[in-house]
Amino acid sequence: MKKDSLKGYEILYLLALCIYVGAFLFEGTYLFNILKDSGETVELVMKILRYFAYYLCFVRIIGMMKVKYNWVFAAILSAVCIAPIIVFGADKAPLFYLLFFFGAKDVKFERILKVFFCLQAATLIFCLICALLFNIGAESIPDAGRIRSFLGFGWVNRASYIWLGIVFEYVCLKKGKLNIPEVLIAVLVAGVIYKKTATRYSFVMTVGLIVIIVLREIYVKLKSEGVLPVIVKEKKLYKGMKWLFILCALFGTFFCKLYSPNIGIMVKLNRVLNSRLSLGKNGINTYGYSLFGSKTEWIGASTQMWEFGSSQEYNYVDFGYLQLALDYGILMLILAVILYEMGLFVAERKKDITIAYCISLLGILCIFEPRLVDFTVNPFILYGIAGMSCLMKSGNTESDDSKS
Repeated sequence: MKKDSLKGYEILYLLALCIYVGAFLFEGTYLFNILKDSGETVELVMKILRYFAYYLCFVRIIGMMKVKYNWVFAAILSAVCIAPIIVFGADKAPLFYLLFFFGAKDVKFERILKVFFCLQAATLIFCLICALLFNIGAESIPDAGRIRSFLGFGWVNRASYIWLGIVFEYVCLKKGKLNIPEVLIAVLVAGVIYKKTATRYSFVMTVGLIVIIVLREIYVKLKSEGVLPVIVKEKKLYKGMKWLFILCALFGTFFCKLYSPNIGIMVKLNRVLNSRLSLGKNGINTYGYSLFGSKTEWIGASTQMWEFGSSQEYNYVDFGYLQLALDYGILMLILAVILYEMGLFVAERKKDITIAYCISLLGILCIFEPRLVDFTVNPFILYGIAGMSCLMKSGNTESDDSKS
């Protein structure tokens, strides 16, 4: 059997990804906030690391020019199209995102998953050690009637989202084949973190994925034994997930526009959603929808606590699709949705139902959480581009999931 060795361009890209993701993960720790607040140069160091990662990605893309000039041309054209975001949008981040999007071409997604998984696991362990052994980020705060712990992170919800990413990646690396101890550990740790941090959405999505994977395994086994008939054809399931993601994007982008304090049911729903609707409507009224975004400034709870912002008035849009649209414009939002739709298309062609479930659940989560393009938690936006060449070479390739 031929050994599947790392190629030079993969090493370059994975190194860039490791530096970039690692820097952002460290910036999410309590220790980073302490160092930043005390005037240390840690913020400059993280910025230098990120720019070095950008440079590695740029070299990787230019290196494709001889053999994949059309791909490089597509990258340049995309950069030109979103270049106005630098002028009108919140910051230059989308231009740098493109480096990682296009640089993922021909890189095995399993290796990307392993980079995220290892860095997230190391960060979670590091933060727990800081909190439990050195009392760095061991504090708890009251928040809307809940007591929430930092667990060594810069804000109380981050431990839960790191665990969400770890579970999603682990499930995909295992091709959805989880044994009982793995299921129990995933749910138990999610439950403990939820009890400490009271972070609802990530907990629900973590448990939801585990339940879906377990039920599918039971269904596949019973179907193969002739106990159960075919309930839903997998082809229809894939198509449904592709439409689901688009509907989530439309709903998450425009629903807040309908909010009115004069409509009773809207007020009650807003209360259940921790004022997300009213804050989203305020964001729309302040910045408005545009093609290339606006110079937004979000003041979240962690920003208030550390006094890193220019204001102490809470003003944060948690709706992921809406936040991306306000920050970087409708064009960038469309690009993100296209990348996820590409991922669902690749998952359908490769019969990788586990990846499809993960992308779909993230699509639902991002209605209420800003994780649509979040390189500390979510590698799945890279799946479509990483898997395209595999499709071109092997056509309708089946993964282990299809053989279950």
